[in-house]
Amino acid sequence: RKRTVLVLHTRAKDKKMQGTMAESEAHSHSEEFKWLRALKCSLSYIDDSDDSVLEIPEDDRIVIDEIVSKTTIRDAQRLRLILVDVFASLEALAHTRCSESDEDSEEEKKDNSEPPMASSDSIATASLLLKIKDIVHGRVDLSRLFVAMVGIDFLLGCAREQAAVPRPIRSACLSILNTLCEGVEAWNLSIQYKILNEEEGRLKELSAIFFAEEKSGEDYDGVIRGLIIRVASACIFGHCVAETKFVKSPNGRGIIESGLGVGKEGSPESTTPASLRKSSLLFLKNLILSKSSSDSRVETLRDCYVHVMRFALVPQTEPDNCIRQMAIEMLLMMMRHKVGMHLILEEGKQVMAMGEKRVGEIISLDGEARDTMNYELRLWQRLIGEILSAS
Repeated sequence: RKRTVLVLHTRAKDKKMQGTMAESEAHSHSEEFKWLRALKCSLSYIDDSDDSVLEIPEDDRIVIDEIVSKTTIRDAQRLRLILVDVFASLEALAHTRCSESDEDSEEEKKDNSEPPMASSDSIATASLLLKIKDIVHGRVDLSRLFVAMVGIDFLLGCAREQAAVPRPIRSACLSILNTLCEGVEAWNLSIQYKILNEEEGRLKELSAIFFAEEKSGEDYDGVIRGLIIRVASACIFGHCVAETKFVKSPNGRGIIESGLGVGKEGSPESTTPASLRKSSLLFLKNLILSKSSSDSRVETLRDCYVHVMRFALVPQTEPDNCIRQMAIEMLLMMMRHKVGMHLILEEGKQVMAMGEKRVGEIISLDGEARDTMNYELRLWQRLIGEILSAS
């Protein structure tokens, strides 16, 4: 009954949508935009439209009915209205994309394969999606309703459409997914398990999106790849088996190595965005903090840790102050927890030489410049002391 009340509150808004939904229905069935169909079916179900009920899994229908009956009409209505607007925008994209595909010749299709530029409409749609992120943050009921209506596959499907969906919309979808995955509550864990489920292959899909972005060069600021790393980190952290499998898989290691800039040592600043390096280093640091951390895991990621020791500790190779401090903090943790300590001692002479030189540089600074670097100075002094004690 409450679902029907919700419909009455939003019926006027829906009438504007009916023409667009009917006009583009054939396009939503296309292989490229099939993930959009789930959203249309869910909106129709809440609207008491019986023709879509069978296309929604029974478990999701139960969740939708349960949450709508318990949640305040205002909250559920707000979420639904935003989704209606998001659907209209994405359906228009699908319609345009499919029309161009039908009309273009093969050569024109190749020319049009470049990712679309962000427009004012796409930025507005991304803003709507970020409103959804704010709505579901910290609200288990609305998070459950959103996932039951839209699903993880919608978010991944939208993020995957590099050639059809503008970057702001795709990054907003990944940002929502990251919000849903973060945390250790039972609800967050259920989302994590859905992504970790090997049969569904969603973690592999995230990896595929990451490497596609790297190959295209369109993710110039590293935002999309950084979000993928954060989602992966949130999903596997604390799950011993998942951590081990991810670290041992070529795709898992490849994501971390690429994010850090391993193999691009000539000029990491120009080839790997700082935000991406920071997300990757935080991931690597979390793997040390994990209860299942071990020397063997560090050895599996040897190239990553060696890269950090050689290229992320001093301004000449890592100009970002925050990243340098994070790198030194990680090495201190490794020494104190005696995890991967052998790797640090192998690089000990080089690390000590860089540290002593850097300490001298900071001590020589005056005034505000010195104050800014005081924390890095203390970190270096502690790390040097730990290495000397262990040698």
